[in-house]
Amino acid sequence: MTATAYAHIDMRADGVPLIAGTRTKVILLVLDWHEAGEDVAAIQQAYPDLSLGQIYSALAYYHHHKEAVDTEIVRRRRRAESLRERLEDPSFVARRAALTPVPSPVVTGEGGTDYP
Repeated sequence: MTATAYAHIDMRADGVPLIAGTRTKVILLVLDWHEAGEDVAAIQQAYPDLSLGQIYSALAYYHHHKEAVDTEIVRRRRRAESLRERLEDPSFVARRAALTPVPSPVVTGEGGTDYP
């Protein structure tokens, strides 16, 4: 990871900005911030391990890269909608229902695993 010009923000090798020292992606915090009506206090409650400095730094990063982050948000929402439509497609539901279920492993008292 490389540091950015933003305190508390690191950039993964693939270009994804993270809150430094965490696995929290800036985009996820931004999505939750929008969902919370842009209420920073709500974000601090949702992410109690983050400091206000980390939260505000993530939001500063977002505001300086708003177009790119918003484009990624739209891309993710379209992808989610596409997957949702595919999962709800009657032909897919019928094919899924026709599959033979794979039995789940059962853990035995001796620490072993049995398959029914």
